[in-house]
Amino acid sequence: MKKIILFLFILIVPTIVMSQTDWYYTKVVKVDSTSSQQLFQKAINWSLYNNIHFISRNNQICDGKGKFDLDNFGTVSYIINIQCVDGKYRYIISDFKHSKKTYEKTDVITGGRTVSIGYCGLVDYSGGYLTNDKPQSSKLTQKEWTEIKEIVQNKTSQLIQSLLNKMVKNNYLAKE
Repeated sequence: MKKIILFLFILIVPTIVMSQTDWYYTKVVKVDSTSSQQLFQKAINWSLYNNIHFISRNNQICDGKGKFDLDNFGTVSYIINIQCVDGKYRYIISDFKHSKKTYEKTDVITGGRTVSIGYCGLVDYSGGYLTNDKPQSSKLTQKEWTEIKEIVQNKTSQLIQSLLNKMVKNNYLAKE
């Protein structure tokens, strides 16, 4: 009984202190007439379509890693946790980290003219954790860093909406 109360306490309390500006998204969503096992299975199925790889699973908790592709800006990885109990679930998305490595073109000046010898050096353009005010790499401008953060906020909102849609499918009502 104590474990159940502790689990419910852990499930409900963090939603009171929800902070999305610190790159930490969490919410408890009520889904009427749905067992924890049904919610868990829906979470697993949802992950298959969203490039999320669960690294640990039990009957009520899914921990995983996901990644957003940002085209020319590289990728942003994140951690996701979904906890399911009868009639509700909680998601936590955090630890957003930007990375980009690319080869730089190398030119050589010979005989008074520039000759391209191809792509030789691997250069790290990684910005690091999105909680950083400035990017980790000096190769990224502040404007690019801000744009990366905006793209990730939009992609995270879409990810959360797709999770909500999948978890309430075949249910008449979901309450936040």
